[in-house]
Order: sequence, then structure tokens, then C-alpha cells
Amino acid sequence: MRGTKGDNRAKMDFLNAQTQYAFTPGRSGSRAGDAPGLDGKDTTSAIVPAAPGERAEVVSAAQAERMTAQSRQEATALSAEADAMFMSMMIPHHYQAILMSQLAEDRMADPQLAALADRMLLEQQLEIGVMQGWQGANGHPVTDEVTAYQEMLGHPQHLEEMGMASAEEMAQLEAAQGAEFDALFVELMVPHHEGAIDMAVDEIVNGSDVTVQQLATDMLVTQGVQIDQMERLVSAQ
Repeated sequence: MRGTKGDNRAKMDFLNAQTQYAFTPGRSGSRAGDAPGLDGKDTTSAIVPAAPGERAEVVSAAQAERMTAQSRQEATALSAEADAMFMSMMIPHHYQAILMSQLAEDRMADPQLAALADRMLLEQQLEIGVMQGWQGANGHPVTDEVTAYQEMLGHPQHLEEMGMASAEEMAQLEAAQGAEFDALFVELMVPHHEGAIDMAVDEIVNGSDVTVQQLATDMLVTQGVQIDQMERLVSAQ
């Protein structure tokens, strides 16, 4: 998700910030007669800076503007892709947190930790609704949380990358009770939240939709606080 987007954004930044125009007709302080061509035609050139060790490319001003427009279009498409990917992947990620929090209802010993699990359950249920609503309103397929989660369980590497618990770990959590459940819940939920934070940061850096950006920012802050709360409660036991 990152490599190509970064390259295109860097290219756009070069074109926007460093492309050098001179004597372009119609621009401030210039007239068609000022252009260096004897026949009055625009012979303006632009310099596109290159990477260190490479030669800068000299192109016409018109070509430079086309390159800039193309880069902007590519950046917009990549940002839209990041927005859609964030929503579709976060929905099953949230669903696992919901399952974990539901298990806490009749297994957890610490009342403060149980209250925090209840809050996570409510928050993540509401956020799934927001994400599915955004998908439908923006013409994207609406992700079914149950189906997407079951499919995700079949890809252990993806689970690990996103900080999610494996099917085996979820079974262990379901079988635990009392203090054992509390410790395992935190052990699994902390990396789960950290995975969500990583996903939120990626969206904030690479996305562009205002709604998605705000949701990602809210998740980053909320789940960071909840990690601190879980670790503090466990350390106090």
C-alpha cells in the first residue's frame, strides 16, 4: 500500500514546488512578445528536478503542466483507494474486538476492566455502522463484518500484520475465566488496538476523505488511551 503512493506523491511535490517557469505568456509580468521565440510562439521551458545523481529533465511549460495534472490525478486516485481500503479492512478488525468484548460480559473478574470492555463494545459497534454508511454513500461495496472476519481468519499473516488474534487465541480466550480471562483479554486487545492505530496512521498519511480522516483520528486517540487504561489496570492487580 505504501511504496507506489509515496513515489507518486514525491513526484507531484517536485512538480508543484520545484518546477521552474520562465516567460510564460499569460502569467504575471509576461507578454507574448516577451517570449524568446522570434515568431511570437511560446518556447518556454521548465526544469523538472531529478533525484540526486541524475540529470534534471527540461520540458516545455505545457508538458510540465500536463505532468503536474497527471500527478495530481494519480495522487487523488491513490488517496481515494486508501480511504476505501481503510474502511473495508477496519470493519472486520472492529468485529473481532466486538467478539472479544462480548466474551468479557460473563467471564471478566475486574469490574473496571469489564466497564472498559463494555465501552469498547459500544464504540466499535457504532463505528462499524459509520464505516458501512460511508461505503454505501460513496458507491463502495458495503463490507459485511461477519463474512469479512471469517475470510480474514483464513489469512494468519494478515491477522498478525493487523495485530489481530488468531482463531486459536480466540478459542483460548473463550475458554478462560476470571483473572485468567482478564490477563489474556489485555494480552490480545493491546496489540489489536496497536494494529488499529497503525492502520489509522496510514490512513491519515495517505487518505484524503474528511469523514474517513476524522474517524481515523478519533480511533487513534481513543484506542491509544484505552491501551494505557488496560495496561494500568493489569499492572495494579
